[in-house]
Amino acid sequence: MKKTLLFSIVLMISISAISQVTGGNHDKLFDLYLLEKYEDCYYKAFKMTENDKYSYDAEPFLYVSMCALKMADDPNLSEAYPDAFSNMIKYAQKGVKIIDKLESKEKETISIVDQEDFFQDLKDYTLNEIFFIWVENKFSKAASLYRKIIKIFPNDENILFLAGAGEIMSNNRQGEMKLTDAKAMFEEKYGRSGYTGDEVSNQYFVKGLISFTNWAVKNDKSDMAKDWIALARKYMPDDERVEEQYDLLLN
Repeated sequence: MKKTLLFSIVLMISISAISQVTGGNHDKLFDLYLLEKYEDCYYKAFKMTENDKYSYDAEPFLYVSMCALKMADDPNLSEAYPDAFSNMIKYAQKGVKIIDKLESKEKETISIVDQEDFFQDLKDYTLNEIFFIWVENKFSKAASLYRKIIKIFPNDENILFLAGAGEIMSNNRQGEMKLTDAKAMFEEKYGRSGYTGDEVSNQYFVKGLISFTNWAVKNDKSDMAKDWIALARKYMPDDERVEEQYDLLLN
């Protein structure tokens, strides 16, 4: 009995510490999520997002996204929640928007940095799902989803590239503007000492780059293909896939 009580106290202290690290204030949501009661957490958080009291509280919005991610990734829940994928993106967008707005006014809010593990998981899951759409040659749909993801990760040069490439491959002229912006972002960020890109989105950039440059060569855009593969080789010299594609296009 004493051992059980001691374990419970230690567990409660540990949970409290974790909650403080992430900056959250809604212990009920935290507990439900921790206990893997994702449906209950989802509905409670969703209800809170509809209450004006929490309109400037990013935490419930992020919990909706977090739970939606878990449900979309669970074969036993994904069919029952067909909107889980779109909601994980939608509510992450809303949460980030609230955080950005409060930070710009120097008001107290949870930090995006403290939620890095979740956001990286979200990035990995969504980019993987979108790439399945991409390989089916549904470039317009893929580009539309990349544009939504950019709102969550506005400083990710890889996602900006993928959005622009998808637009060009679906005959959307705005794609060239995005690629110009992405190139400038690549040059600025890789110009910093020690910068190696984002661990998650790098892999999807390379996959998309190879697909895009192959398409560009076949569609009379060889110069664009060569420019991008040369840029990738400059900043990712150790990637064998980039080197192989560079040799194919320029040697």
